Amino acid sequence: MKCNSEQAGAETAATQASVPDDHPVAFISSFFCEIEDYANPQDSPLWQLRQRLAALNHDNAFRNALGIPKPRCLAWVAESEAPDLVSKGNELAAVDRLVEVLKNSELYVCILGDHRHEAKQHGSPVPINEKDTAVSYFEIELYAAAMYQKKVAPFVLEGFDPGPRLQTLLKILDWAIPDWHDQGQQTASEVFRSVRELIGRHHRTAPIPQSPLRKRLVAGFCKARFGPFTPAHGWASLLFLGGQVEQRAPPEAERVEELIKLYRQVPDFQKKLSRLWFAARELMPVSYLPGVQPTSVREKFLPYWDCVLGDWAGAAAWHGWHGHLYAGTVAPLNSQSIVRSQGFRQHGELQPEVILPPDGALASAYYSISGLLGASRYGWKCLWRAGAHVRRAINSRDGRSDNLLAIRGSIRLRMGYWPGAISDFRKMLHIREGAGAPPQKIADALMHLGHAYSFCPLSAKGRDLLRQSVAILESYPDDPNLARARRKLASAYKLAGQRDREEQTKAQANADARRLGAYDQMDR
Repeated sequence: MKCNSEQAGAETAATQASVPDDHPVAFISSFFCEIEDYANPQDSPLWQLRQRLAALNHDNAFRNALGIPKPRCLAWVAESEAPDLVSKGNELAAVDRLVEVLKNSELYVCILGDHRHEAKQHGSPVPINEKDTAVSYFEIELYAAAMYQKKVAPFVLEGFDPGPRLQTLLKILDWAIPDWHDQGQQTASEVFRSVRELIGRHHRTAPIPQSPLRKRLVAGFCKARFGPFTPAHGWASLLFLGGQVEQRAPPEAERVEELIKLYRQVPDFQKKLSRLWFAARELMPVSYLPGVQPTSVREKFLPYWDCVLGDWAGAAAWHGWHGHLYAGTVAPLNSQSIVRSQGFRQHGELQPEVILPPDGALASAYYSISGLLGASRYGWKCLWRAGAHVRRAINSRDGRSDNLLAIRGSIRLRMGYWPGAISDFRKMLHIREGAGAPPQKIADALMHLGHAYSFCPLSAKGRDLLRQSVAILESYPDDPNLARARRKLASAYKLAGQRDREEQTKAQANADARRLGAYDQMDR
């Protein structure tokens, strides 16, 4: 008869057999050694601790007790698992790898050590184009752990004394990271034993089936912010990262422009958001809030804030992050409303002054959130709020009329008013065809119109329009609307009872969404 620990390990292994080999149990944070007081970094307790944690992967007795076969990693330590992770010129590739590994890990073990108060106090800065940024590799991990809702286990090594920048970073992300002040300081040996026990305890606990992250985020959004009866308009007080400011010198405008161009060059939304974080953090010494800093300083950077906040909301929507309190879609758009309320000219005196709030984008954000909440009190409140924003946008002409018709039509369709939805989508298609819009825009209009027809007696016409949309978008594989068009076509096949076509099209949509990091378009 097996002993209890062996039996538990075998049972847990059976329940978790579907976990891929490239999904580590624990990701160990990248603070890798104390700099001060050690002529040789390998003499530092933190470095030695990391080597002991990396050696857990070769501890066969521990692995067998947990029932985790090789090659699955127990503790991912960068210098052991990816010794060539960072080299000159590939720093962003290293960032992408760190985010991907952490996203796939079950635990984030955040070990806070050192007492340096100089340039590297919050970790080694990530250089871009041979110039250090405001972001460190350690910070990117904290950002990813927060955004992907990882279970964070903080440990504080004896002697830890954070400098101002690290304190600011921990404060910026304190809405997602447990308060490290609550953790007592431990020796390296004590931390090792604690982490080892944590890995074992976590793995022996049978996993609880969960809904997709975007749905859990939105549910937590409502619960954490309001309680059961607070109306959706309470979200108007949310600001991007809480509107916090970092005390350091203002950035160079040219550097901000360089970072904005950087994130706009990648189609993958996971990578785009990581690069957007660099631009947002570069801007953080300058607040967009009135009264915090001199007007002359603030006004110079308002166009850049407008750019970054709007792009963050759009990328976060495609990536499925609607429900993050301070870094989802609503919070950056609320911040963008404050930016625009102050008025500015977008990169040049000949451009018109930007003063209108982003009502169109807010309508789209609340519409998406309502879909994730379903037919609930909150779902209907969000849908009502989406309608209020799109009415204001249409009245103030905030944005292109065809885009606003797409949003209003979608809201009408969800409310069951499909004749009004079809009318809006037909007008949208007519406007775009008349203006000679590019093929992707025509395909987008066909997608919306076809989806609406799928719910009425002209469902066969709807499927035909959706197939036309997919056919056009297949020539533009980096357009995330390809995944959305396929998902809507799969829905149309389902309504028509064509199960085989539904499953095949749904699989193609999921593959496209996964390839581009457009997880909001994954099968719900």
